[in-house]
Amino acid sequence: MTTIGVTDSVMYTGTISFERFEYPTRLGESRRAELAELADLLVRAHGLDNAFFNIEFFVPEEGPPEIIELNGRLASQFAPLVQRVHGRSTYDALFQVACGDDPGWRPGAPDGVGVSYVVRVFDDAFVEAAPEPQPDLEVLVRPGARLSEQGTNDAQSYRLAILYGFGETREEAVERCRERARGLSFRLV
Repeated sequence: MTTIGVTDSVMYTGTISFERFEYPTRLGESRRAELAELADLLVRAHGLDNAFFNIEFFVPEEGPPEIIELNGRLASQFAPLVQRVHGRSTYDALFQVACGDDPGWRPGAPDGVGVSYVVRVFDDAFVEAAPEPQPDLEVLVRPGARLSEQGTNDAQSYRLAILYGFGETREEAVERCRERARGLSFRLV
């Protein structure tokens, strides 16, 4: 088993709604090794072989990590982060696995920090206008329908878009995402 990387999930304050995913993690080497060891046990126990997967953990400051879910699939929202930070496509590696080839993934030191930023609102609304998709911007809603009638949402919020930002530091990448999110031309009534 090869661990490509670990992302950190950051929620909007006071909610259970993801604001962003930061890659690579802030966790130290020993905690990352603990997660990789647990992932190896889970993958073997579930019979996953020659496949990509992602595992969601809750990692408290102290004590053992808690398993939330194991998914036998590539985490598509993280693919642009890995591509930009490691210079290698997880989709290409997955294709190699599907063809029976060893993708030869050897994780190296990351080049900067990537953020997948989820633009959300917390009240239902009718979408009058939405921006066009752009590089590093996935628009998740379309004009002419209520937010509650489209997309995959959680119990507290509605996703409008996902944008990707990168920087030499975590703070720089997050600020680039927030600045770009402020400039998006959604019109909700």
